[in-house]
Amino acid sequence: MELFIIYFLKRGQLDQCVEFLESVSISKNEVWTPHFSTIAALQKHFEGNGDVVTAHKLFSLLKDVDSLKATAYHMLLKAYAAAGKTDPGFRGMLEEDGIMISGELKELLHKVCPL
Repeated sequence: MELFIIYFLKRGQLDQCVEFLESVSISKNEVWTPHFSTIAALQKHFEGNGDVVTAHKLFSLLKDVDSLKATAYHMLLKAYAAAGKTDPGFRGMLEEDGIMISGELKELLHKVCPL
């Protein structure tokens, strides 16, 4: 599964990547937990790309995995920052999900959800 994700990312086909993840999650009725290298590749993609729509789709898949909840928010915030978009609701979403706000997440949040 990881190879397909990396393949789609290298080709810039993130929509296909998300569709693949959705179909695998539905067909297996399981929650997918990616390898660290896959997470790093996804994060790198969102650092250089402001694809907020696809980031939201991926966020929806990852946020339900407790060990990936903070990572999912991190990727979504990176997409918003890269796109130069803001969303005043982010701070409340993070607090509601019990995500600790520190380090790079705090910097990203400041850009996306200024006080």
